[in-house]
Amino acid sequence: MERNRTFIVLVLVVAAVLAVGAALTNYVPDDTFITLRYARNAARGDGFVFNAGEKVEGYTNFLWLLLLVVAGKLGLPLVATARVLSFVFSAGTLVLTGLAARAFVPPEERRGATGVLRIFLPPVLLAASGPFLVWSSSGSELPLFTFLFLAGFLLLRAGTRPGAVFAVFGLLGLVRPEGTLFYA
Repeated sequence: MERNRTFIVLVLVVAAVLAVGAALTNYVPDDTFITLRYARNAARGDGFVFNAGEKVEGYTNFLWLLLLVVAGKLGLPLVATARVLSFVFSAGTLVLTGLAARAFVPPEERRGATGVLRIFLPPVLLAASGPFLVWSSSGSELPLFTFLFLAGFLLLRAGTRPGAVFAVFGLLGLVRPEGTLFYA
């Protein structure tokens, strides 16, 4: 019972730090607005263009762009959707950070206060990090990239079948071109 209470308190602390930090930051980089313009035009049926009738590729985050095109097709507000998706993937990254930390704590030590602290301190510190907070609600693809990178690392470390690891790192390459380096 005490362990569950500690777990719940730590999860709430991480969630509160992330939510407060995201609420206090209002940074949306210009690259996000470029992607949003491509997404808006694609959702309207003009294709993947910045300006209708001009065939110029100016985005480097194809998977993120596709997610936003789907949101646009559903009639969702693109800026808000991009920011919410960034927040959701940042929260997922915090969960994966906790899972990664847990993997390094021996099972017999996980029940004690020290073990719980060793598991939850990394996500708490990450959630309290200024740059992480700024990017967590930026509307950019970086939280998705970070989430997929960490997921791929955890799958690789767990000895998961190579196909699953390659699939995650393949998606990583669709989020940002440098993700293909991890796929290779």
